[in-house]
Amino acid sequence: MDLHAKEFDSGTKIKLQLFSDYLMKWLPVFIAGRQPSAKRTNIFDLFAGPGKDTKGEPGSPLIIMEALEKYRSHLVNGHTPVHVFFNEKKRRKFEALVENIKGCGSINGLVDVRFLNEEFQKALELLSPLMNDSANLIFLDQYGIKAFDEHIFKQLISLKR
Repeated sequence: MDLHAKEFDSGTKIKLQLFSDYLMKWLPVFIAGRQPSAKRTNIFDLFAGPGKDTKGEPGSPLIIMEALEKYRSHLVNGHTPVHVFFNEKKRRKFEALVENIKGCGSINGLVDVRFLNEEFQKALELLSPLMNDSANLIFLDQYGIKAFDEHIFKQLISLKR
């Protein structure tokens, strides 16, 4: 089943609203303080999809970008660099994701956004070194949990933030 081939169902919309609410509370802890608590702030969406559904309803990538836009003033005056990493392994969805995120250009230069077109394991291997001494939000939805094993769980919970 391809979640992105149709309009998001009510369960997905609730999950995305919960993610948005959490993100809006999490971000200022790391980007709005006078004294940074970490060298950098990272947001990882490693099963990003194209960024929205067929009706244009924002998915997690666009929700992340919208949240960052709401904290624009903190990003301008911030002490901690913010990095966002989107991974989508399916080429068609990856290309759509890049295009959809390009439309969020108002925070370009304030946030470092990077795209990967890899299997989850490879993306995590490439990005893991960036997680040390950083505040990390790692979004793994119901599609990502399939790729999540005990080793990955232990690796992620060993991070300081």
